Amino acid sequence: MIHSAVIEGVPVRWADQPGRFSASLVFRAGVRDETFATAGITHLVEHLAFSGIPVPDHAHNGEVKLGITEFMFEGTPEEVAESLAAICGSLSALAEGRVDEQQLARERAVLEAEGVTSPVPPEMAEALSNHYGLIGPGLAAVDEKYLDRLTAADVAKYAAGYFTRGNAVLVCSAAPPEGLRLPLPEGPRRPLLDADRVGASTPAEYVSGGTKVVLSFRIPGDHNDAAAATPLVQQALERRIHEGLRRRDGLVYGADCYGVTVDDRSALLVATIDVAPRNAAESARRVVDELRNLRDTGLTPEEVRRSTARLASDRAEPESAQGDAYQAAVAELCGQRPWLLADFAAALETYTPALTTALLADLDTTLLVGLPEEAIPDDVNAATGVVFPPRRTQERAEVQGKVYKRGLLARFAGAPADARLVVGQAGVELTLLGETTAMPWEAIVGLEREPFDAGVEGITLYTRDAFQFAFLSAWFRRGEEAVTRIRAAVPERLQFLTAPDGNSN
Repeated sequence: MIHSAVIEGVPVRWADQPGRFSASLVFRAGVRDETFATAGITHLVEHLAFSGIPVPDHAHNGEVKLGITEFMFEGTPEEVAESLAAICGSLSALAEGRVDEQQLARERAVLEAEGVTSPVPPEMAEALSNHYGLIGPGLAAVDEKYLDRLTAADVAKYAAGYFTRGNAVLVCSAAPPEGLRLPLPEGPRRPLLDADRVGASTPAEYVSGGTKVVLSFRIPGDHNDAAAATPLVQQALERRIHEGLRRRDGLVYGADCYGVTVDDRSALLVATIDVAPRNAAESARRVVDELRNLRDTGLTPEEVRRSTARLASDRAEPESAQGDAYQAAVAELCGQRPWLLADFAAALETYTPALTTALLADLDTTLLVGLPEEAIPDDVNAATGVVFPPRRTQERAEVQGKVYKRGLLARFAGAPADARLVVGQAGVELTLLGETTAMPWEAIVGLEREPFDAGVEGITLYTRDAFQFAFLSAWFRRGEEAVTRIRAAVPERLQFLTAPDGNSN
């Protein structure tokens, strides 16, 4: 049974779980609420909040996810209550603008030492960026490049907008301690914003930055009854890949399936496959075939039986009620429909193939396949790709302006023979290896500069639909002038310098 209360305007949920007392203070604030130029600000607020309180002697942690941020504590009820009140007070101080500059600099350094983090597995982050660009959920794939630009005023504004009592929920393992205080600032609930997919012809493929094959496509969101089939399809697909592509054919090592909520309308289903490069294309095609089979014919009776048995085992676990309490609380916080274990059980009892058909209805119209670079032959047809045609930017611009042709010494700098750059009032146009891409200035969300010897500078332009265009100034005659023109057209706040040691500033 899930119990409910309200403490100082914050909803509280618990389910009387045996063991040590624990509590998670959850805010509807995550990576998706940032921008390319403020990436890392949620993580920075989480660190600053903890650095503003005495180090607890009991277990504690903070975690930034795609759409939420959690502050977690475990200990005696009295210890946890004291830490909850302290963390709320620290967040209130940040929201009021009481941000110590030395503390801010120190936590930036700590985040740099922590290294690259992601709110979701890297393959899922890459899939999100290819579907949604470098905004909203697609920001899961963005590194914290601009931390040194984030000011005390930025932190205060973000904390005041997101870390408030109206935008929080508390989940406990038992009834909250008597006299618990949660002194958070006032503020409204921040619902998940709708996320639009970037324009692209699908199905399509892209070059993955990792070693796995990644398949991803849109499925209905939690408000749709078809969402009940998500764990069923995940389990069935993983088993079919294991039994067919691994045990029978020796093509793959293993596979994992994930689902991630995007907004009220949709979620993303992601399947990752451990496979040798030579078998990547064949494995991707075979998995697509299995997905289409699931869509067209549904689960087999044996797959339904297995899912029913697995769900019954999950419901029998002592912590299952607490898991339901957490799921219900976070779903309410995010404005989503909660899917509890009993809801999935009810869906299984009345399962028909129509449920999986509805879940997988957008498979062919939204499917993207990520292939490791090693799996793409050098002589691949650029129009047809390996499995599907490559994903291409849909941005368009009529660029008329200064033309920069390939320099006399460009071949020594690795420039393609047809390298050509145009910088104009409307945008920038780059020709490399037979392909010309024109990008309007408003589509550029970031500009990375990397200095090399002899005054040569590397430029990478990041676009809102998650493409990167890179070149060296030495590739073009008067390339330094071209770089100056580009830097003048891109807002300074979107530019960052990558130092020789790899750090950004």
